Amino acid sequence: MCKSTFHSFLQELPKCEHHMHLEGSLSPEVLFTLAKRNNITLPQDDAAFQSPETLLARYDRFTSLDDFLHYYYIGMSVLISDSDFEDLAMDYFRHAAADGVAHAEV
Repeated sequence: MCKSTFHSFLQELPKCEHHMHLEGSLSPEVLFTLAKRNNITLPQDDAAFQSPETLLARYDRFTSLDDFLHYYYIGMSVLISDSDFEDLAMDYFRHAAADGVAHAEV
């Protein structure tokens, strides 16, 4: 991670997120947790789904919108119950607060 003075200055500024799609914030960790809770089998023929870490690494290598949407829709398949969405929201709020987000339109 960058450790410059300017980076530190930017990190400390309060931030806002406009028009944030909650389901787009689904982290690999939460995806795996919800899949287990809801007895959903993740694709076994895709090495990205070996662990949250391998899925996160795959997120850095999308090649097209279709590639992104493929993984996005798999993620959406684990969101079943109200408590799933509650857990997703709380995970987003924790990360947003850690990043200095003072206002979010979710």
